[in-house]
Amino acid sequence: MIVPTGKELSAYHKGQLSLFPKESGNTFLKWNRDKISFVELFISVHESKAILGKNDQQVSKKDFIELLMWFFNIRIVQWSRLLNSAMDRKVKRESAYLLELCQVYNEIVNKRL
Repeated sequence: MIVPTGKELSAYHKGQLSLFPKESGNTFLKWNRDKISFVELFISVHESKAILGKNDQQVSKKDFIELLMWFFNIRIVQWSRLLNSAMDRKVKRESAYLLELCQVYNEIVNKRL
C-alpha cells in the first residue's frame, strides 16, 4: 500500500493539489479527445495487464473503465459497444489515436538524439 508523505498530505490540506479539489466528487481533469480514443487507449492498457488491483489481481474492465471515466470526467454509456464497432471497422482497422501516441513518443525520442 502506498501512503502519502507528510509533504503530500500538507499540500492537500492547504488546497494545493488543484486536480483533486477538496469536498468535490470530481477531478478537474477532462478528456479532450473523442470517446473511441479513450476506450481504445484504456482497454489496451487493461489488456496489457499493466495495472493490477488488490492482491495483484487484474481489475475488471468495467471497474477500470468506470474509474477512468470518473477521473477524466467523461461519460460513455455503452463503452463495450463502442469498442466492438471500432474493432469491426473495415477500413483503417488500427486505432488512429494509438498510432498518434506512438508517433509522438518517437518524436520525443528523436529530439533527445
